Amino acid sequence: MSESRSPSDDHNVEPEPSAPWSFFTGMCMGAADVVPGVSGGTMAFIMGVYRHLIDAVKSFDVELVRLLLQRKIKESVAHTHLPFLAALGSGIVLSVLVLSGGVEWALEHQRVLLFAFFFGLVCASVISLASKIEWNVAELIWFALGAAAAWVIVGMLATPTPDAPWMAFVAGSIGITAMILPGISGSFILLLLGQYANVIGAINDLKGGDLQALVTLVPFGLGMVVGIMLFSRLLSWLLDRFYLATVATMTGFITGSLRKIWPFKGDVIQSLQKEDELIEIRANALPDLETPQLWPAIGLAVVGFIAITLIDHAHSKENPIVKLVARRN
Repeated sequence: MSESRSPSDDHNVEPEPSAPWSFFTGMCMGAADVVPGVSGGTMAFIMGVYRHLIDAVKSFDVELVRLLLQRKIKESVAHTHLPFLAALGSGIVLSVLVLSGGVEWALEHQRVLLFAFFFGLVCASVISLASKIEWNVAELIWFALGAAAAWVIVGMLATPTPDAPWMAFVAGSIGITAMILPGISGSFILLLLGQYANVIGAINDLKGGDLQALVTLVPFGLGMVVGIMLFSRLLSWLLDRFYLATVATMTGFITGSLRKIWPFKGDVIQSLQKEDELIEIRANALPDLETPQLWPAIGLAVVGFIAITLIDHAHSKENPIVKLVARRN
């Protein structure tokens, strides 16, 4: 990867997010996380808090332990970006609690319309992010590689894997990285690894008082901790040294992931058993021009596109679409 730093030292530094903005971002991340195939990391990236999220996760380190042992509470809070994490986490939790029921209903009864809305939202996000990159041949190559990688990953089918503790650890470490990597949801990665039903089943067993579930959940949790600690440091290193190339790759990754949330589906290509529910994975297809959902889906895609465009401009004042419309008027 060639050096892609901006001439400006501040180019790769996001403005410090306010508590209300962090909370609102958390709401958007929570809404995205409850939709299969949409990543909360994508929303953090779009909303301009991604670097702060990575730095906050990375701050849970040896230095934090030293500060806590010395009872330096104020310094510990500052070191971990606790106010930011509290606002962001509160937004995520509230969003999941408020929206999960509605999203679950929409997934069952209006899946095309739900995915159309998020498809338009992500399309607008790609345009916004692309406008912040100083494009040259190198960045175009990294964009193409990111898009190709995401396109292939989201098109993969689930692979049977053993329900063993070591596999739970691997699934936890890989799944958590997907949750903070823009473009792909962690639940989708668990489905690919054949561990979604195993993990969800273990959680339900533990709720029922079966401590045997800890044989799965403990290594899964340890894997999540190891995975997010290592991956956050890798991302921080890449953003420090190869900012434009990294952002171009992530923008490509988000673009390629559009394959997963294309609203119109055709033939079944795989069936998965999730607890007592049969999940059918269908191939993407062109919409039937006579389907009654076509125009409502297009309308909701436009609504999603406009919504994220206005949100981005309210935050950055630099959205290219809003600026173009303003110049013409």
